[in-house]
Amino acid sequence: MKNRVLSTLIAGSIAVGALSVMPVSAQTLVYEDFEYQYINDLQEIEITGYLGTDRYVDIPETINGVTVTSIGESAFRENEYAGQVILPRTVTIIKKSAFYGSKLSSIVMKGVETLEAHAFSGCTSLDWIYVDDKLKNIHNCAFQGTRIRDIVIPSSVEFVEQRAFNNTTGTHTVYIEDGLTEIGEEAFLSAQLLDWVYIPPSVEKIGDYAFGYFSFDHIRYNENLIIYGHEYTAGWAYAVANNITFREMVMGDVDFNGAIDSLDASMMLSYYASEATNGDYDLTRVQTDCSDVNADGEINALDASEVLTYYAYTATGGTGSFTDYLGL
Repeated sequence: MKNRVLSTLIAGSIAVGALSVMPVSAQTLVYEDFEYQYINDLQEIEITGYLGTDRYVDIPETINGVTVTSIGESAFRENEYAGQVILPRTVTIIKKSAFYGSKLSSIVMKGVETLEAHAFSGCTSLDWIYVDDKLKNIHNCAFQGTRIRDIVIPSSVEFVEQRAFNNTTGTHTVYIEDGLTEIGEEAFLSAQLLDWVYIPPSVEKIGDYAFGYFSFDHIRYNENLIIYGHEYTAGWAYAVANNITFREMVMGDVDFNGAIDSLDASMMLSYYASEATNGDYDLTRVQTDCSDVNADGEINALDASEVLTYYAYTATGGTGSFTDYLGL
Protein backbone atom coordinates (compact mmCIF):
# COMPACT_ATOMS: atom_id res chain seq x y z
CA MET A 1 0.00 0.00 0.00
CA LYS A 2 1.53 3.28 -1.04
CA ASN A 3 1.56 6.05 1.52
CA ARG A 4 0.33 9.31 0.09
CA VAL A 5 2.51 11.99 1.67
CA LEU A 6 1.66 15.67 1.89
CA SER A 7 4.86 17.63 1.38
CA THR A 8 5.31 20.50 3.83
CA LEU A 9 7.97 23.19 3.81
CA ILE A 10 9.22 23.78 7.33
CA ALA A 11 11.31 26.82 8.12
CA GLY A 12 14.70 25.94 9.55
CA SER A 13 14.71 22.38 8.22
CA ILE A 14 17.99 20.70 7.43
CA ALA A 15 18.24 19.09 4.01
CA VAL A 16 19.77 15.62 3.98
CA GLY A 17 20.01 14.40 0.39
CA ALA A 18 16.47 14.33 -1.00
CA LEU A 19 14.92 14.05 2.52
CA SER A 20 14.08 16.74 5.00
CA VAL A 21 14.73 16.21 8.71
CA MET A 22 13.94 18.77 11.39
CA PRO A 23 14.73 18.64 15.09
CA VAL A 24 11.50 19.20 17.04
CA SER A 25 13.17 18.83 20.43
CA ALA A 26 16.33 17.34 21.81
CA GLN A 27 14.97 13.87 21.17
CA THR A 28 12.20 14.13 18.55
CA LEU A 29 12.71 14.38 14.79
CA VAL A 30 10.39 14.52 11.79
CA TYR A 31 10.53 12.37 8.65
CA GLU A 32 7.73 12.94 6.15
CA ASP A 33 4.54 12.63 8.28
CA PHE A 34 6.18 10.80 11.18
CA GLU A 35 7.74 11.98 14.40
CA TYR A 36 10.45 9.65 15.63
CA GLN A 37 13.40 9.26 17.95
CA TYR A 38 16.56 7.20 18.07
CA ILE A 39 16.70 4.43 20.70
CA ASN A 40 19.16 1.74 21.80
CA ASP A 41 22.30 3.84 21.35
CA LEU A 42 21.09 5.29 18.04
CA GLN A 43 20.89 1.80 16.52
CA GLU A 44 17.09 1.75 16.11
CA ILE A 45 14.19 4.14 15.53
CA GLU A 46 10.88 4.44 17.35
CA ILE A 47 7.88 6.17 15.78
CA THR A 48 6.56 8.67 18.35
CA GLY A 49 3.82 10.49 16.46
CA TYR A 50 1.90 10.95 13.23
CA LEU A 51 1.38 14.40 11.72
CA GLY A 52 -0.40 13.42 8.50
CA THR A 53 -4.02 13.29 7.47
CA ASP A 54 -3.94 10.15 5.29
CA ARG A 55 -6.31 7.30 6.08
CA TYR A 56 -3.94 4.69 4.64
CA VAL A 57 -0.65 4.74 6.53
CA ASP A 58 2.40 2.65 5.64
CA ILE A 59 5.04 2.84 8.36
CA PRO A 60 8.55 3.00 6.82
CA GLU A 61 10.97 0.13 7.45
CA THR A 62 13.94 2.48 7.75
CA ILE A 63 14.55 6.19 8.22
CA ASN A 64 17.89 7.52 7.03
CA GLY A 65 19.17 3.96 6.86
CA VAL A 66 18.24 3.11 10.47
CA THR A 67 15.66 0.38 11.15
CA VAL A 68 12.26 1.24 12.62
CA THR A 69 11.61 -1.27 15.42
CA SER A 70 8.84 0.12 17.60
CA ILE A 71 5.71 2.25 17.80
CA GLY A 72 6.14 4.45 20.84
CA GLU A 73 3.85 5.13 23.76
CA SER A 74 0.76 7.12 22.69
CA ALA A 75 2.22 7.64 19.18
CA PHE A 76 -1.20 7.50 17.49
CA ARG A 77 -3.28 8.19 20.60
CA GLU A 78 -6.73 9.56 19.69
CA ASN A 79 -5.59 10.11 16.10
CA GLU A 80 -8.55 11.04 13.89
CA TYR A 81 -7.03 10.18 10.51
CA ALA A 82 -5.02 6.94 10.41
CA GLY A 83 -7.63 4.26 9.69
CA GLN A 84 -5.69 1.48 7.99
CA VAL A 85 -2.09 0.93 9.06
CA ILE A 86 0.58 -1.45 7.79
CA LEU A 87 3.66 -2.05 9.92
CA PRO A 88 6.93 -3.34 8.45
CA ARG A 89 8.25 -6.69 9.67
CA THR A 90 11.00 -4.82 11.53
CA VAL A 91 8.55 -3.45 14.12
CA THR A 92 8.60 -5.87 17.07
CA ILE A 93 6.81 -3.91 19.79
CA ILE A 94 3.78 -1.67 20.05
CA LYS A 95 4.11 0.26 23.28
CA LYS A 96 1.60 1.34 25.90
CA SER A 97 -1.48 3.15 24.56
CA ALA A 98 0.16 3.54 21.12
CA PHE A 99 -3.19 3.66 19.30
CA TYR A 100 -5.41 4.37 22.31
CA GLY A 101 -8.77 5.85 21.32
CA SER A 102 -7.82 6.36 17.68
CA LYS A 103 -10.01 5.88 14.58
CA LEU A 104 -7.98 2.85 13.51
CA SER A 105 -10.10 0.24 11.69
CA SER A 106 -7.48 -2.31 10.56
CA ILE A 107 -3.80 -3.03 11.09
CA VAL A 108 -1.24 -5.48 9.70
CA MET A 109 1.42 -6.54 12.23
CA LYS A 110 3.65 -9.17 10.62
CA GLY A 111 6.67 -8.97 12.90
CA VAL A 112 5.24 -7.73 16.18
CA GLU A 113 6.22 -9.75 19.27
CA THR A 114 4.80 -7.63 22.09
CA LEU A 115 1.60 -5.64 22.50
CA GLU A 116 1.88 -3.55 25.65
CA ALA A 117 -1.00 -2.51 27.91
CA HIS A 118 -3.84 -0.58 26.24
CA ALA A 119 -2.03 -0.68 22.87
CA PHE A 120 -5.37 -0.53 21.00
CA SER A 121 -7.72 0.16 23.91
CA GLY A 122 -10.69 2.32 22.99
CA CYS A 123 -10.27 1.83 19.21
CA THR A 124 -14.00 1.40 18.72
CA SER A 125 -13.70 1.12 14.92
CA LEU A 126 -11.01 -1.58 14.97
CA ASP A 127 -12.62 -4.68 13.47
CA TRP A 128 -9.75 -6.43 11.67
CA ILE A 129 -6.16 -7.25 12.60
CA TYR A 130 -3.44 -9.44 11.14
CA VAL A 131 -0.73 -10.96 13.31
CA ASP A 132 1.56 -13.90 12.63
CA ASP A 133 3.44 -16.43 14.73
CA LYS A 134 5.96 -13.83 15.89
CA LEU A 135 3.50 -12.53 18.48
CA LYS A 136 4.38 -13.66 22.02
CA ASN A 137 2.85 -11.23 24.53
CA ILE A 138 -0.62 -9.68 24.72
CA HIS A 139 -0.66 -7.45 27.79
CA ASN A 140 -3.61 -6.25 29.83
CA CYS A 141 -6.37 -4.32 28.08
CA ALA A 142 -4.45 -4.43 24.78
CA PHE A 143 -7.65 -4.66 22.71
CA GLN A 144 -10.19 -3.47 25.27
CA GLY A 145 -13.20 -1.80 23.69
CA THR A 146 -12.45 -2.79 20.08
CA ARG A 147 -14.89 -4.59 17.79
CA ILE A 148 -12.81 -7.36 16.22
CA ARG A 149 -15.27 -9.95 14.91
CA ASP A 150 -13.07 -13.04 14.74
CA ILE A 151 -10.10 -13.34 17.11
CA VAL A 152 -7.33 -15.83 16.40
CA ILE A 153 -4.58 -16.25 19.00
CA PRO A 154 -1.48 -17.73 17.27
CA SER A 155 0.40 -20.66 18.78
CA SER A 156 3.39 -18.45 19.61
CA VAL A 157 1.41 -16.64 22.34
CA GLU A 158 1.78 -18.22 25.78
CA PHE A 159 -0.31 -15.90 27.95
CA VAL A 160 -3.24 -13.56 27.33
CA GLU A 161 -3.26 -11.08 30.22
CA GLN A 162 -6.27 -9.87 32.15
CA ARG A 163 -8.91 -7.88 30.25
CA ALA A 164 -6.85 -8.15 27.05
CA PHE A 165 -10.01 -8.40 24.92
CA ASN A 166 -12.48 -7.04 27.48
CA ASN A 167 -15.62 -5.43 26.07
CA THR A 168 -14.92 -6.27 22.43
CA THR A 169 -18.39 -5.40 21.24
CA GLY A 170 -18.32 -7.11 17.84
CA THR A 171 -16.59 -10.38 18.71
CA HIS A 172 -18.38 -13.58 17.69
CA THR A 173 -15.56 -16.14 17.63
CA VAL A 174 -12.32 -16.82 19.48
CA TYR A 175 -9.94 -19.44 18.13
CA ILE A 176 -6.88 -20.21 20.24
CA GLU A 177 -4.14 -22.18 18.55
CA ASP A 178 -2.36 -24.87 20.55
CA GLY A 179 0.45 -23.22 22.51
CA LEU A 180 -1.29 -20.77 24.81
CA THR A 181 -0.99 -21.81 28.47
CA GLU A 182 -3.03 -19.22 30.38
CA ILE A 183 -6.04 -16.96 29.85
CA GLY A 184 -6.10 -14.07 32.31
CA GLU A 185 -8.99 -12.85 34.43
CA GLU A 186 -11.75 -11.10 32.48
CA ALA A 187 -9.74 -11.59 29.28
CA PHE A 188 -12.87 -11.76 27.10
CA LEU A 189 -15.41 -10.41 29.60
CA SER A 190 -18.30 -8.33 28.22
CA ALA A 191 -17.98 -9.71 24.68
CA GLN A 192 -21.73 -10.20 24.67
CA LEU A 193 -22.00 -11.44 21.07
CA LEU A 194 -19.42 -14.19 21.59
CA ASP A 195 -21.01 -17.47 20.54
CA TRP A 196 -18.14 -19.91 20.06
CA VAL A 197 -14.68 -20.43 21.48
CA TYR A 198 -12.05 -23.07 20.82
CA ILE A 199 -9.70 -23.73 23.75
CA PRO A 200 -6.81 -26.13 23.00
CA PRO A 201 -5.31 -28.69 25.41
CA SER A 202 -2.25 -26.48 25.96
CA VAL A 203 -4.31 -24.05 28.09
CA GLU A 204 -3.72 -24.97 31.73
CA LYS A 205 -5.35 -22.07 33.54
CA ILE A 206 -8.36 -19.86 32.84
CA GLY A 207 -8.87 -16.85 35.11
CA ASP A 208 -12.11 -15.83 36.78
CA TYR A 209 -14.74 -14.26 34.53
CA ALA A 210 -12.61 -14.89 31.44
CA PHE A 211 -15.84 -15.06 29.41
CA GLY A 212 -19.38 -13.77 29.89
CA TYR A 213 -20.73 -10.41 31.04
CA PHE A 214 -22.16 -8.83 34.17
CA SER A 215 -25.88 -8.21 34.46
CA PHE A 216 -27.31 -6.95 37.75
CA ASP A 217 -24.13 -7.99 39.55
CA HIS A 218 -24.33 -11.54 38.21
CA ILE A 219 -22.12 -13.12 35.58
CA ARG A 220 -24.08 -14.23 32.54
CA TYR A 221 -23.22 -15.88 29.23
CA ASN A 222 -24.61 -15.57 25.75
CA GLU A 223 -27.12 -18.43 25.63
CA ASN A 224 -25.68 -19.45 22.25
CA LEU A 225 -22.10 -19.65 23.56
CA ILE A 226 -20.37 -22.97 22.86
CA ILE A 227 -16.87 -23.86 24.02
CA TYR A 228 -15.12 -26.38 21.78
CA GLY A 229 -12.17 -28.40 22.92
CA HIS A 230 -11.21 -31.70 24.48
CA GLU A 231 -12.54 -33.47 27.56
CA TYR A 232 -10.65 -33.21 30.86
CA THR A 233 -8.84 -30.03 29.86
CA ALA A 234 -9.02 -26.54 31.35
CA GLY A 235 -11.49 -25.48 28.65
CA TRP A 236 -13.76 -28.41 29.42
CA ALA A 237 -13.55 -27.74 33.17
CA TYR A 238 -14.39 -24.06 32.70
CA ALA A 239 -17.42 -24.89 30.58
CA VAL A 240 -18.71 -27.47 33.07
CA ALA A 241 -18.16 -25.18 36.07
CA ASN A 242 -20.05 -22.32 34.43
CA ASN A 243 -22.83 -24.32 32.75
CA ILE A 244 -21.65 -23.41 29.26
CA THR A 245 -22.36 -25.80 26.40
CA PHE A 246 -19.23 -27.84 25.62
CA ARG A 247 -18.58 -29.83 22.47
CA GLU A 248 -15.76 -32.25 21.97
CA MET A 249 -13.61 -31.52 18.95
CA VAL A 250 -13.26 -34.85 17.15
CA MET A 251 -11.44 -35.24 13.84
CA GLY A 252 -13.97 -36.01 11.11
CA ASP A 253 -17.06 -34.97 13.10
CA VAL A 254 -17.64 -31.73 11.19
CA ASP A 255 -21.24 -31.19 12.33
CA PHE A 256 -20.44 -32.03 15.98
CA ASN A 257 -23.31 -34.48 16.33
CA GLY A 258 -21.15 -37.14 17.93
CA ALA A 259 -20.97 -39.36 14.84
CA ILE A 260 -18.65 -39.52 11.83
CA ASP A 261 -20.83 -40.26 8.85
CA SER A 262 -21.99 -39.26 5.36
CA LEU A 263 -23.25 -35.88 6.61
CA ASP A 264 -19.71 -34.91 7.57
CA ALA A 265 -18.38 -36.07 4.19
CA SER A 266 -21.11 -34.04 2.46
CA MET A 267 -20.10 -30.89 4.34
CA MET A 268 -16.46 -31.43 3.36
CA LEU A 269 -17.35 -31.85 -0.30
CA SER A 270 -19.64 -28.81 -0.26
CA TYR A 271 -16.84 -26.72 1.20
CA TYR A 272 -14.34 -28.10 -1.32
CA ALA A 273 -16.66 -27.31 -4.24
CA SER A 274 -17.38 -23.84 -2.90
CA GLU A 275 -13.70 -23.02 -2.54
CA ALA A 276 -13.03 -24.25 -6.09
CA THR A 277 -15.78 -22.08 -7.56
CA ASN A 278 -15.53 -19.05 -5.27
CA GLY A 279 -18.87 -19.95 -3.73
CA ASP A 280 -20.24 -18.84 -0.39
CA TYR A 281 -20.49 -22.14 1.48
CA ASP A 282 -18.36 -21.79 4.59
CA LEU A 283 -17.20 -23.68 7.67
CA THR A 284 -16.01 -22.31 10.98
CA ARG A 285 -12.32 -22.46 11.89
CA VAL A 286 -12.98 -25.42 14.20
CA GLN A 287 -14.92 -27.23 11.48
CA THR A 288 -12.13 -26.80 8.95
CA ASP A 289 -9.68 -28.21 11.50
CA CYS A 290 -11.93 -31.24 11.92
CA SER A 291 -12.25 -31.62 8.15
CA ASP A 292 -8.57 -31.92 7.23
CA VAL A 293 -8.41 -35.52 8.34
CA ASN A 294 -5.24 -36.44 6.44
CA ALA A 295 -3.45 -33.33 7.72
CA ASP A 296 -2.23 -32.18 4.32
CA GLY A 297 -3.40 -28.59 4.81
CA GLU A 298 -6.31 -28.94 2.37
CA ILE A 299 -9.95 -29.97 2.53
CA ASN A 300 -10.93 -31.99 -0.49
CA ALA A 301 -12.34 -35.28 -1.79
CA LEU A 302 -9.54 -37.27 -0.15
CA ASP A 303 -10.71 -36.19 3.30
CA ALA A 304 -14.33 -36.97 2.45
CA SER A 305 -13.26 -40.39 1.14
CA GLU A 306 -11.56 -41.19 4.45
CA VAL A 307 -14.73 -40.28 6.33
CA LEU A 308 -16.96 -42.37 4.06
CA THR A 309 -14.62 -45.35 4.32
CA TYR A 310 -14.70 -45.12 8.11
CA TYR A 311 -18.49 -44.73 8.04
CA ALA A 312 -18.77 -47.97 6.08
CA TYR A 313 -16.40 -49.63 8.56
CA THR A 314 -18.54 -48.68 11.57
CA ALA A 315 -21.78 -49.53 9.75
CA THR A 316 -20.52 -53.08 9.35
CA GLY A 317 -19.59 -53.54 12.98
CA GLY A 318 -16.23 -51.78 13.26
CA THR A 319 -15.62 -50.30 16.71
CA GLY A 320 -12.26 -48.57 16.46
CA SER A 321 -11.96 -44.80 16.76
CA PHE A 322 -11.48 -42.69 13.66
CA THR A 323 -7.94 -41.72 14.63
CA ASP A 324 -7.04 -45.37 15.26
CA TYR A 325 -8.62 -46.31 11.95
CA LEU A 326 -6.47 -43.69 10.19
CA GLY A 327 -3.40 -44.91 12.04
CA LEU A 328 -2.82 -41.53 13.69
